[in-house]
Amino acid sequence: MTAVNNLYWVPIETIHFHECLDGGSLQGGRDTKTLVQADSPGEARIALRRLNDFADNYNDLPVEKRKGLRPFRFREGEIEQVLACDKRHESKRGGYTCGRPLYDLPGEPGSDDESVNGNGEFGMCCIDGYDIPEGLGCPYEPAEVRLVRV
Repeated sequence: MTAVNNLYWVPIETIHFHECLDGGSLQGGRDTKTLVQADSPGEARIALRRLNDFADNYNDLPVEKRKGLRPFRFREGEIEQVLACDKRHESKRGGYTCGRPLYDLPGEPGSDDESVNGNGEFGMCCIDGYDIPEGLGCPYEPAEVRLVRV
Protein backbone atom coordinates (compact mmCIF):
# COMPACT_ATOMS: atom_id res chain seq x y z
CA MET A 1 0.00 0.00 0.00
CA THR A 2 1.47 3.36 -1.00
CA ALA A 3 1.05 6.77 0.57
CA VAL A 4 -1.70 9.05 -0.77
CA ASN A 5 -0.36 12.38 -1.97
CA ASN A 6 -2.64 13.37 -4.85
CA LEU A 7 -4.95 15.44 -2.62
CA TYR A 8 -6.24 18.98 -3.08
CA TRP A 9 -8.15 21.46 -0.96
CA VAL A 10 -10.80 23.15 -3.07
CA PRO A 11 -12.52 26.33 -1.82
CA ILE A 12 -16.30 25.84 -1.59
CA GLU A 13 -19.37 27.34 -0.02
CA THR A 14 -21.67 24.88 1.71
CA ILE A 15 -25.33 25.75 1.29
CA HIS A 16 -27.73 25.47 4.22
CA PHE A 17 -31.51 25.62 4.17
CA HIS A 18 -33.60 26.52 7.21
CA GLU A 19 -37.37 26.17 7.33
CA CYS A 20 -39.34 29.24 8.34
CA LEU A 21 -42.58 29.31 10.30
CA ASP A 22 -44.46 30.57 7.23
CA GLY A 23 -43.55 27.41 5.29
CA GLY A 24 -40.78 29.01 3.24
CA SER A 25 -37.07 28.57 3.79
CA LEU A 26 -33.97 30.65 4.28
CA GLN A 27 -30.75 29.84 2.47
CA GLY A 28 -27.34 30.55 3.88
CA GLY A 29 -23.80 29.58 3.11
CA ARG A 30 -20.50 28.93 4.81
CA ASP A 31 -17.13 29.45 3.16
CA THR A 32 -14.83 26.50 3.69
CA LYS A 33 -12.80 24.04 1.66
CA THR A 34 -13.11 20.37 0.89
CA LEU A 35 -10.64 17.60 0.21
CA VAL A 36 -10.54 15.66 -3.06
CA GLN A 37 -8.20 13.14 -4.67
CA ALA A 38 -7.18 14.11 -8.19
CA ASP A 39 -4.18 14.37 -10.51
CA SER A 40 -4.33 18.17 -10.82
CA PRO A 41 -6.28 21.18 -9.53
CA GLY A 42 -8.45 21.12 -12.68
CA GLU A 43 -9.21 17.43 -12.21
CA ALA A 44 -10.13 18.15 -8.57
CA ARG A 45 -12.84 20.58 -9.70
CA ILE A 46 -14.08 18.12 -12.32
CA ALA A 47 -14.31 15.34 -9.71
CA LEU A 48 -16.33 17.55 -7.35
CA ARG A 49 -18.59 18.72 -10.17
CA ARG A 50 -19.68 15.07 -10.68
CA LEU A 51 -21.04 14.69 -7.13
CA ASN A 52 -24.76 14.85 -6.39
CA ASP A 53 -23.90 17.39 -3.67
CA PHE A 54 -22.64 19.89 -6.27
CA ALA A 55 -25.28 22.66 -6.41
CA ASP A 56 -26.17 22.25 -10.10
CA ASN A 57 -26.63 18.49 -9.68
CA TYR A 58 -28.40 18.86 -6.34
CA ASN A 59 -30.95 21.27 -7.82
CA ASP A 60 -31.81 18.73 -10.54
CA LEU A 61 -32.45 15.90 -8.05
CA PRO A 62 -35.95 14.93 -6.92
CA VAL A 63 -36.66 16.08 -3.36
CA GLU A 64 -36.51 12.54 -1.95
CA LYS A 65 -32.97 12.05 -3.30
CA ARG A 66 -31.70 15.28 -1.73
CA LYS A 67 -32.11 13.91 1.78
CA GLY A 68 -28.79 13.57 3.58
CA LEU A 69 -26.84 15.52 0.95
CA ARG A 70 -24.85 18.63 1.80
CA PRO A 71 -25.04 20.91 -1.25
CA PHE A 72 -22.08 23.11 -2.14
CA ARG A 73 -20.82 25.39 -4.88
CA PHE A 74 -17.35 26.53 -5.82
CA ARG A 75 -16.08 29.85 -4.56
CA GLU A 76 -13.17 32.00 -5.59
CA GLY A 77 -9.80 31.01 -4.22
CA GLU A 78 -6.74 28.99 -4.96
CA ILE A 79 -6.89 25.21 -5.06
CA GLU A 80 -4.07 24.01 -2.83
CA GLN A 81 -2.28 20.71 -3.01
CA VAL A 82 -2.07 18.92 0.35
CA LEU A 83 1.50 18.71 1.59
CA ALA A 84 3.19 15.39 0.82
CA CYS A 85 3.48 12.82 3.60
CA ASP A 86 4.89 9.31 3.35
CA LYS A 87 2.68 8.12 6.25
CA ARG A 88 -0.76 9.12 4.85
CA HIS A 89 -2.96 6.25 3.64
CA GLU A 90 -6.62 6.00 2.70
CA SER A 91 -8.86 3.81 4.85
CA LYS A 92 -11.73 1.60 3.67
CA ARG A 93 -14.11 4.31 4.83
CA GLY A 94 -12.52 7.01 2.64
CA GLY A 95 -10.74 8.82 5.47
CA TYR A 96 -7.00 9.20 5.85
CA THR A 97 -4.79 7.47 8.39
CA CYS A 98 -1.43 8.32 9.84
CA GLY A 99 0.51 5.17 9.03
CA ARG A 100 -0.88 2.09 7.35
CA PRO A 101 -4.48 1.24 8.28
CA LEU A 102 -4.73 -1.34 11.06
CA TYR A 103 -6.59 -3.80 8.82
CA ASP A 104 -3.58 -3.78 6.50
CA LEU A 105 -1.12 -4.82 9.24
CA PRO A 106 -0.60 -8.57 9.58
CA GLY A 107 -1.06 -9.73 13.15
CA GLU A 108 -2.49 -6.41 14.41
CA PRO A 109 -4.90 -7.27 17.26
CA GLY A 110 -7.53 -4.75 16.10
CA SER A 111 -7.35 -5.60 12.40
CA ASP A 112 -10.65 -7.52 12.44
CA ASP A 113 -12.53 -4.99 14.59
CA GLU A 114 -14.64 -2.77 12.31
CA SER A 115 -14.88 -0.09 15.01
CA VAL A 116 -11.14 0.58 14.74
CA ASN A 117 -10.69 -0.25 11.07
CA GLY A 118 -10.39 3.43 10.17
CA ASN A 119 -7.33 3.87 12.39
CA GLY A 120 -3.74 3.85 11.25
CA GLU A 121 -0.52 2.80 12.96
CA PHE A 122 -0.18 6.29 14.45
CA GLY A 123 -3.88 7.26 14.48
CA MET A 124 -5.83 9.33 12.01
CA CYS A 125 -4.43 11.95 9.64
CA CYS A 126 -4.61 15.60 10.67
CA ILE A 127 -6.10 16.55 7.29
CA ASP A 128 -9.27 14.82 8.52
CA GLY A 129 -9.31 17.03 11.62
CA TYR A 130 -7.37 14.82 14.03
CA ASP A 131 -4.45 15.87 16.20
CA ILE A 132 -1.08 16.28 14.57
CA PRO A 133 1.23 13.49 15.72
CA GLU A 134 4.35 14.49 17.58
CA GLY A 135 7.75 13.21 16.56
CA LEU A 136 6.70 11.72 13.22
CA GLY A 137 7.72 14.60 10.97
CA CYS A 138 4.17 15.67 10.05
CA PRO A 139 4.33 18.45 7.42
CA TYR A 140 1.51 20.43 9.09
CA GLU A 141 1.34 22.80 12.04
CA PRO A 142 -1.88 22.70 14.13
CA ALA A 143 -3.37 25.97 12.80
CA GLU A 144 -2.95 24.96 9.14
CA VAL A 145 -5.53 22.18 8.93
CA ARG A 146 -9.22 23.14 8.70
CA LEU A 147 -11.68 21.64 6.22
CA VAL A 148 -15.16 20.32 5.69
CA ARG A 149 -15.78 17.22 3.63
CA VAL A 150 -18.63 17.04 1.17
